[in-house]
Amino acid sequence: MSNPRIVSLAASNTEVLFALGAGHRLVGVSKYCDHPAEALAKPRVGSFIDADYEAIKRADPDLVVTESHLQRDIVARLIDLNLHVLALNPVTLSGVLDSILLLGKVVGCEGQAEALVAQMRARIEAVWKQARSLSCKPRVYFEEWGSPMIPAGGWEAECLEVAGATNVFPFPAHLHSRDRVVSSEDVIQANPDIILISWPGSCGRIRPQKIKQRPGWKTIEAVRNDRVFVIDDRLIVRPGPRIVEGLELLSEFVRRFVTERVGGN
Repeated sequence: MSNPRIVSLAASNTEVLFALGAGHRLVGVSKYCDHPAEALAKPRVGSFIDADYEAIKRADPDLVVTESHLQRDIVARLIDLNLHVLALNPVTLSGVLDSILLLGKVVGCEGQAEALVAQMRARIEAVWKQARSLSCKPRVYFEEWGSPMIPAGGWEAECLEVAGATNVFPFPAHLHSRDRVVSSEDVIQANPDIILISWPGSCGRIRPQKIKQRPGWKTIEAVRNDRVFVIDDRLIVRPGPRIVEGLELLSEFVRRFVTERVGGN
């Protein structure tokens, strides 16, 4: 596809396109597309689970790019409107990288996509190598949503393994969020060493203190030792180029725990 006019309905795909040098081809984005700064100047044509179909038609795109099974209804409607749609749905770290390669190929930026993915692979590998040298593995509860309580799945949960942590709720990677609900009592019984919070759309605004005040949680190891941390969802929930930044931050929390544990012994 040569110099396509593109509408992106997911912040992750918008970030990928800008990283590939194709941001200028965007003629419409979702309201959550806030990175890089240039994305803020693009016309808004919907949110993540809703789309302004009239605005999309006015943008006259050659291609509409979506992300996640949560946008399946939007995809169906766009197809009914005779628009070309690329629906990406990565659920693993390798899937995220493969999606970047596919998007790059579709929009004529294959070389740029290969270079970007090579850089991301190198950073993921560096974290993995560091993790192999750790003397212990902290037990981690990684929360993707708070009401109901949903442990992280897919690539987010995989990041725990790469960073050298043990996931206290190791659900299968392809399990949808609705099938990963746990109770507050489940978390208390799991007694994680570290609690990580990253809710979609929160942009890192959650306060650890509020999490620590949940009924009964004062007995949890992570709460007692002040190891409740928030990761900006834009760095790890979005399956885009910055996912390696989220992984590296997660790795810092894990390595800090190990250092403290070894020092305490």
